[in-house]
Order: sequence, then structure tokens, then C-alpha cells
Amino acid sequence: MLLICYLHACKGGEQYRDVTPFDLAACCATFWVAIPGFGMAAIVVAASMGGIVTPTEAAALAAATVRVGLFVYGDLKWRDLPGVFLRSTSFSASILQLTPRRRAQLDLRQRRRAAAADEWRGRPFPVPSVPGC
Repeated sequence: MLLICYLHACKGGEQYRDVTPFDLAACCATFWVAIPGFGMAAIVVAASMGGIVTPTEAAALAAATVRVGLFVYGDLKWRDLPGVFLRSTSFSASILQLTPRRRAQLDLRQRRRAAAADEWRGRPFPVPSVPGC
């Protein structure tokens, strides 16, 4: 994909040309400004993967990242917070709906394999009883 983007940029004409020359000082200044954002993401991932915090605490650390955007960078305004929370909640809800469905599919697949193995061995497959049926 990187190669395709490079070739497209080479053939793209004037819209992809540099309007300002590369400046190492500006690049370092931009990196310095980005350190708090990178640091928050690194802290959340390292703490979660390292077993230092639980997933709930990692979520609280990620919520602190909102404060970095709010106070350090000034990009996030107080009036933007309800929309940010709404988008993140809807995204989390969609992920949480997919996870149990995938787990149920895997369980069903394992049960089918076990049933096929039991039938191949000549044993009947035990039918689980469902309460209320």
C-alpha cells in the first residue's frame, strides 16, 4: 500500500509538491509538542500489557488522555466532550456486541466438531437440556 501511495504521489503533479522545504528544527519542535500524546498512549499500552493495571484501570488511564487533549493541546473544547463521549460509547458498544457473538460462534463450532467426533466413534451425541422447553 505504501508503494501504491508513493506512485500516486509521484504522478499526482503539483498538489503533492512540497510548498515549504524540510526544516529539522520545525520537525523537532513538532515532535516535542507530540510527546504528551504519545506518552499517554504508551503508558496505557505498557501498563495494560505489562500486567501493572487491570483493564478497568487502563480505561481510566485512557480517559485521562482526554485531559491531555483538553488541557495540554487545547484542541478539545468543553462543548465537544458530549460528542466525543457519544462517539466513543457507540464504538465501544459495537465492539462489545461483536465479542460475545464471535465467542458463541466458536463454541458452536467446537460443539459441532465434538458431535462429529462422537458420531465417528459410534457414540450418540448428548443433547443438552434447555430449561423451560
